[in-house]
Amino acid sequence: MFEPKSDAGPEWRYPDWKSSPTLPVIRCVELGSVLSRLRRFNVDVVASGNDEFGDYAVFQDIDEHFVMLRQAPMDSTRPIDIVARERLTMRENHRAYNPGVAPLPRDIQGIDSIIRHVADLGAMAAFYSDTVGLPIVEAAPTHVVLDCGDSTALELRAGGQAESPPQDRFEVPDAFILRVDDFDGFRETLLANKVRIVNDRIQFGRGVLGYICDPEGHLIGYEERYEQSGCRDNAVAFAEDMEANRRWRERSR
Repeated sequence: MFEPKSDAGPEWRYPDWKSSPTLPVIRCVELGSVLSRLRRFNVDVVASGNDEFGDYAVFQDIDEHFVMLRQAPMDSTRPIDIVARERLTMRENHRAYNPGVAPLPRDIQGIDSIIRHVADLGAMAAFYSDTVGLPIVEAAPTHVVLDCGDSTALELRAGGQAESPPQDRFEVPDAFILRVDDFDGFRETLLANKVRIVNDRIQFGRGVLGYICDPEGHLIGYEERYEQSGCRDNAVAFAEDMEANRRWRERSR
């Protein structure tokens, strides 16, 4: 999910998309169509071009957060692009990925990846693969791509810098959250590897959430969302959470 939050947070923003540690990338089916829609609303497109991942454009939303749009070549052999094409076929056949969830516009497929610009590419790739547990699917001198599941990736790219670790999640304007199946088990792994905990356990009706820092001081969340039977305080399980849990069980067979 892509989730803008209205919680109290810092007013500062990262000044440059090329060094931002949390840059969301939206996978487009028709990039030109999405850009035309943005221009109708006078959205500021700050960069565009083509790289090894496909055509891209970067814009700032009304709160000055950077967001990248990307359209991968239809003949791409990258594993994540192949899975994404399969998902796109599913959407064409069944109108939506997630039962109970309204379909996206036809020119947008979903979240493609999170780009995290880092200072030490090798060390950060080791942290996210060995400690966090994300498989490396692509490695190059300028970037490392790790699989986050369901055709979503974490892209580590050179060009970032280390920061002082935050004391609370609300000190950071942008972050991403990994969905986990076993919050307590994942937490024990983090503690065993002496990962810095920022917010240890945030319990809410539909699940439980925590935040940590990577070795360069950048924030990451991890969250377990419950089935309806596990929800508390009269909360109702989200359709996308039940579908994600179903896919996890299917994958684990």
